[in-house]
Amino acid sequence: MIPFGNQRINDYPTAQPFSGGQLSVFVQRWEELGAPQSVLKIISASRIPLCSKPTLTPNWHSSPFKTKVSSAMSNQIQLLLSQNVLERPHNPGPSFISRMFLITKNNGEFRPIFDLRGLNQHVRTKKFKLISHHKIPDFLQDGDWLVRIDLSNAYYHIPVVRNHRSLLRLSYNGELYQMTSLPFGLSSAPHTFAMVSNWVAETLRAQGVRVVVYLDDFLLASQNRATAHSQAIQAMKRLEFLGWHVNLNKCILEPCQELDFLGLTWNTVENRMSLPVKKARKIHLLSEELKSSGVCRLKQLQTLLGHLNFADYVIPRGRLHSRYLQIFLTNFNQRRPRQKLHIPTTAKSELKWWSEAVHLNSPLHKPPVQFFLTTDAADSGWGAQLGSHHMAGTWTNEQRDWHSNKKEMFAALSALREVVPQIQGSHVMLQTDNRSLAAYIRKEGGTKSFNLLELTYRLLQLVDDLQITLSASYLPGRYNGIADSLSRGKPLPEWHLLPAATEQIFKLWGAPEIDLFASRRSAVVTHYVSLDSTDQSASFHDAFSRPWRFKLAWVFPPPSLLPRTLAHLNKCQGTYLVIAPEWEQTFWRADLASRAVSPPIKIQNLKETLLDLTTGLPPPQVEKICLQVWKIGAGPR
Repeated sequence: MIPFGNQRINDYPTAQPFSGGQLSVFVQRWEELGAPQSVLKIISASRIPLCSKPTLTPNWHSSPFKTKVSSAMSNQIQLLLSQNVLERPHNPGPSFISRMFLITKNNGEFRPIFDLRGLNQHVRTKKFKLISHHKIPDFLQDGDWLVRIDLSNAYYHIPVVRNHRSLLRLSYNGELYQMTSLPFGLSSAPHTFAMVSNWVAETLRAQGVRVVVYLDDFLLASQNRATAHSQAIQAMKRLEFLGWHVNLNKCILEPCQELDFLGLTWNTVENRMSLPVKKARKIHLLSEELKSSGVCRLKQLQTLLGHLNFADYVIPRGRLHSRYLQIFLTNFNQRRPRQKLHIPTTAKSELKWWSEAVHLNSPLHKPPVQFFLTTDAADSGWGAQLGSHHMAGTWTNEQRDWHSNKKEMFAALSALREVVPQIQGSHVMLQTDNRSLAAYIRKEGGTKSFNLLELTYRLLQLVDDLQITLSASYLPGRYNGIADSLSRGKPLPEWHLLPAATEQIFKLWGAPEIDLFASRRSAVVTHYVSLDSTDQSASFHDAFSRPWRFKLAWVFPPPSLLPRTLAHLNKCQGTYLVIAPEWEQTFWRADLASRAVSPPIKIQNLKETLLDLTTGLPPPQVEKICLQVWKIGAGPR
C-alpha cells in the first residue's frame, strides 16, 4: 500500500504478478473510456508494420545469430519466461533469429535489448515527435507542485500478434524462444507505445490534470499542493483501471517542487533547471580525464560531446564552450577509430571550463523582454534602433572587406555597447534580417567561421558582464526598414495606408479616435501621436510614453516595433486596430492572435494603397509585403 496523506491506495495492479501483453485483458475498459480504434488494435494485438518481407531461417539451429550465454542473461531469460514476455514456440517452423544483449540501467539492474537491426530493415517507421526537455519550461509554472509516475515493464504491456512472433525469436543455450510482447530494439516500438501512452495522458487532461508524458514517464503539475496530491491518486487509479503496472520505486508520488524528469532537475520555487548530481559528476570526470591525458581517441571525444550536447541546455554558455571541441572532432579520420590526437590548447581550455561549470544552472523561465533592439549592416555601414533611439556607424577600410555575417555581428555588438546604460540587467530581444546572426546568438556560435565565432565570444562576454539576457529573432528585410535606412545613411521610411484601404476598414469596425504611430503627414484620423517633439499638433509625443485608454485606436507601428507594442498593451485598456505583417512563424503572432476579438482582415492591393511618404513610392519589395489588420483588446495576457 502507498500512503497519500490520510488516504491510502491499496488496489494497484502491482499487487498482481505482471504478465506480458496484459493490456489485452483490459480492452473493454479502454473501450468504455472511448479509446480510438487505432489504440484498441495496438493493445489487443499489435502488428509489426512491415514494408518488405523478411527472409526466414528454415532451421533455427543453423542460425549464426545466437545469444551469448552468461549467468546474467540466463537470469533475464528465466525472468522473462516467468512474466510471459518470452515463450517457447509451439511450432518452431521458419524463424527470424536475432541476438539479445543486456544494458545496465541507472539503478544497476539489467534491461534486455533485442538487436533487431536486421529485422528493422524490413520495418516501416513513421516520423513523430516525443516531448523533449526543451518543452518542459513551457509546461511548468512558477511554484508548481510536481508528481512523477513511471510505468514498469512499459513496452511489455503491449502484446504482439501471434503470427508476427516468429519474427521476434532468439536462440539461447540450445533453446528457441520468442517474444510475446513489444520488444526494446524494434524501430517502430517507440511510435507504437507513444500512441497508447499519449492517449492515456489525454484522458487525464480531460479530467483537468495538467500532465505531459514521455513514453512511460508521466509528469503532473499543479499550482496547489492538495490538488497535486489528489490528482496523483486520480492518475494512479486511472492507470490501474487500464491495466498498467507502475514502477513505485521510480515514482515521486508526494508532491514536491524539485524533481528529475527527462534527465534534468527542475525547481519551480527557485526558477532553475540543472543537471542531476550523477550527470554533473560524469561530465566532470570525463573532462578531467581528457584534460589530464592530453590526447584522446574519436570515441572518447564523441562520448564527451554527447554528454555536453545534452547538458548545454541548462549550463549557461555551455554551447559556446563546446565549439572548439566540436572543431577538434573534425580532425579525426572516421575510418581510424584507434587514432589518438593531441588535444589543442583551445579545446583543453573548454575541458577545464566544463569540469568547473557542471554545477551551474539556468533559469527555468526567462524574465519578460524589456527592450527590442533592431540592427542591420550594409556595405556603407551599420544601423540600429532601440525604441526611439537610433544609432549608426561606418566601416573602417579593414571592416569594409569583412564578410556580411561578420558585419552583422559587429553591428549588434556596437549597438549593444552604445546603449549599455539603458539595457544593463535586462532582457533584450535582438531583431535582425540576417539568419546567420540570429542563429549564432541563439546557438552561441558555430563551427564554420573562426572569425564569426571569435566575435560571438566578444558579444556574449559583453552580455554576461552586463547581466543581460539576450534573445534573437529573425525579421525579414522588407520589414526592417528603419535599421536598413540607418545603415545606408538614408532618410527613415514612413509607411502610410491611403484612404482606399482605411475607409473599408473604418466602415467595418468604426473610425478610430486616434492614430498612435503617425506624423502630421501620415495620420489617418485627426488626432495622432508623433515622435517629433516639435509637432505642436500632436495629441502627445512617443506612443510608449504612457498607457493607452481608448475606445478604438489605430496602431500601425514600424514592423520592428510590433513586439514592443504588444508588450505595451499589457498595461493598456480599450480596443485597437493593429496593422501587422501576415507572418505565421514570428514569435509575437500567438500574443496577437490571443488578443483578437475578430479574425484578421488582409489588406488588398498594397501596390496601390501602401506608400512610403519619404519617397512617395510604395516600399521596396512591396510585392512581397502582406499586411493584415487585427481588432484586438488590451490588458494583461
